[in-house]
Parts: sequence; C-alpha cells; structure tokens
Amino acid sequence: DILVSADGRDRLVKTEELFNYTYSASGAITIGSSRAEEAILSAVLYVTSDSIPKAAVLTGHGETPITAFASMLGTNNYDVAEVNLLMGQLEEDTDLVLLVAPTTDLSDEEIDRLDTFLKNGGAYGKTLFYCASPQQAALPNLEAFLADWGVRAGDGLVFETDASRVYSTQPFYAITDYVSEAYAQLVPDSNAPMLVPVSRPLEILFSQQENYHTETLLQFGDTTGVRPNDAAEDFTAADATRHGPFPALVLCSYQLRDKANAGVVQARSNVLVSGSSELLQSYAVGNASFANGRYLLGLLNTLCEKEETFAVTPKTIVGNTLNISQGQADRLGYLFVAGVPAVILLLGVGVWLSRRHQ
Repeated sequence: DILVSADGRDRLVKTEELFNYTYSASGAITIGSSRAEEAILSAVLYVTSDSIPKAAVLTGHGETPITAFASMLGTNNYDVAEVNLLMGQLEEDTDLVLLVAPTTDLSDEEIDRLDTFLKNGGAYGKTLFYCASPQQAALPNLEAFLADWGVRAGDGLVFETDASRVYSTQPFYAITDYVSEAYAQLVPDSNAPMLVPVSRPLEILFSQQENYHTETLLQFGDTTGVRPNDAAEDFTAADATRHGPFPALVLCSYQLRDKANAGVVQARSNVLVSGSSELLQSYAVGNASFANGRYLLGLLNTLCEKEETFAVTPKTIVGNTLNISQGQADRLGYLFVAGVPAVILLLGVGVWLSRRHQ
C-alpha cells in the first residue's frame, strides 16, 4: 500500500486501487487498465488542496445514472453525494449540482431551491450542469427555468451525415467542434474528438439579456440534421427540414460586473447545458480516444474555481485501439479488400508473362 501525507492530511492508496480489473474469456480476473497515476495523483492533490469542492447529483425524478462520471469526479477530489431537492435545500457549501435527464418535471419549490442555490445570497459562484435526453417528455417548469438563462432543448435527435464525424458508424453518435478557444485549451490535444451522442438540438434564445450571458462551447457541424420525434420509420437524412450547425454544449452565466469598470466580473453563477446525457457515460468519459473526460473535468474545475484545472483520467495499458475516423477506416478497408489483392494479381500476371517469354 501507499500512504500519501502532507500538511496534516493523509490518504491511503491500496494496492488493488492501482488497477482496473476485468474478466478474460476463461473467467479469470486480469488487469484491464492502470489506475496508478490517477490514484496516486488524486491522493497528492487531496492532501495538498486548500479546499475540496462539493458536488450534488440530483435524484427523485427518474434521472439517468452517471456512475462513471461521478466516480471520475470523486477521483478528482470532489466530494460527491446524491441529493433529493424534495427533502430540503442544498447545503450552503455545495459548489456544483448535476441534473441529468430527469423524466418528470421539477416542482415550483424545487425550481426555487435551484434558483436560491445559484444566487447564493448575492455572492453567486455556483454551477449547475444540466443534461437533456430524447427520452424526456415535456417539462414546463424546468424548461421555463432554462429559458430564463437563455437556452432551450428542442425536440428530435441530432444525426450526422459525414461518415468521418461519427463514432462506430452510428449517425446519432456525432463528433462536435470546439467553438470557445479559451475552454478548448483545457484539452492538451486539440485534435482529440469530443463525442456528444444521442443529443437533442439546443437553441440559444439570446446572447445577452440584462446580466445573463450565453456562450456556445461545443457545436455540431453543418453536415448534421434533426430527426423529429414523430418521424416515420422510413425517415432518411434527405427528409430532414432542420440542418446544422447546432449548439451541443452551452454555457449560460449570470454576471455581476464592477460599475466603475464594466469589463471586470465581480461574481457569476453558471448553468452548463448539454442536449445529451450520454456524453457522461463510461464509453465516452472513460475512453482515452475521446476528450470527454479531460474536457468536462477541466471545464468544471474552471467554473468551480478549483485550483487544479486538469483532469485525472485512466490510462489504458492493454487493448489499445487505432484512433481513426470512420472515413479513414472505410478507406483502409477498401485498400485491403480491393487494392492490395489487385496489386498482387497484377504482380502475378507480370511474373507469369515474364516467365512465359523466357
């Protein structure tokens, strides 16, 4: 075991916490990936950090579980707990609230509690991360609350027609573009794709209204469209009437500015909105080929004013995959299925003709 100690704080890292385990075809337990870096670095950050942000995952309305992302928050030294707003107010020291695809509407009282949380007695400095889902019905209270912040989750499902911008040939598993350069720097590799799968189209209602501001962070490409909820079974991309680009991740903020210097923000609270709850699932945030885990953790660290703005994510040590787009995969397939056999055939014919005339 490893004991990390500093400034009167201690954290024990057990040997079994250094690896992720899986089962082989024969049923034996094998090491799937290494957690050594994230486990030890997490312990170091824990004992050296001045404060530990507190995150609340809201429950009680049929929300989508986010076990993998909640675990990643814990690894990055967030104090994560599930909270039901029906049971009372959020604790004053809560920094981040996650509301992921509720299937029933929030009551007026719960909306008031979210509003109270974000205002924080006039001090602000709080963040709400909301993710929508195509499985949701109408949620008038929640939709009105989000509209006040300047964003709306529309009906339908975003699909991508460019094969080089999808994951695993699935048109509804689309790759997005980084729009905000400031937040794009949270990802060391700007070429790392950001996957936003199975997403509703977002609509920005205003860029600025009084103290409210909106900013698009991620965006679907202009080769995307929307499949309506009431689309027929024979619906094709050519039938779409709504085409991209569409916002994929929007940062809404309420900003109090210095009256003497309007360019200085004295305090702000944030509502981060995504049309997809799937971007938080393990296949997205736990896949080193995608930037989801690093980008979202870096973004939340920044919004919560956490000292460490980088993300601690798993490092795969076996089973590495080739990180190429679907279009590149198709071209490689054509090369090996048709191109290589054709070359071999031509060489064979050349050898046969050469020997025939000897």
